[in-house]
Amino acid sequence: RSATDMASSFDDARRERHARELEEMTLLLRFPFGCGPLVDSHRRCMEAHRDWRPCDALRDTLDTCVEAGERRRFRILGACSRWKRLYAACVLHAGELDCDESLLRFHRCVLESAEPPETTGTR
Repeated sequence: RSATDMASSFDDARRERHARELEEMTLLLRFPFGCGPLVDSHRRCMEAHRDWRPCDALRDTLDTCVEAGERRRFRILGACSRWKRLYAACVLHAGELDCDESLLRFHRCVLESAEPPETTGTR
């Protein structure tokens, strides 16, 4: 293989990794926050019944899922705003493929912040 082919393969692998990391973060940060199947089920229920009452329990479940996603997004963006800004600035100035380090830090922060902090109970 030529050096050009190897460099192209490397860039393709980086693009795929970037796409996976961005997709993973999007799932955590954007509506419907991983609740897509519930959104689809609720929509189908509403289309089938044309009345909200048969779909009320499903709507409550959907609301609970989305509210948890909104709390998670708030927690993540609060913890990771610096890394998000640095990644965005890098992309604007250098282009996405030159921002491996800032994307890695932002991605790592998002994943670490996605889980609620451990709470210690007092008795």
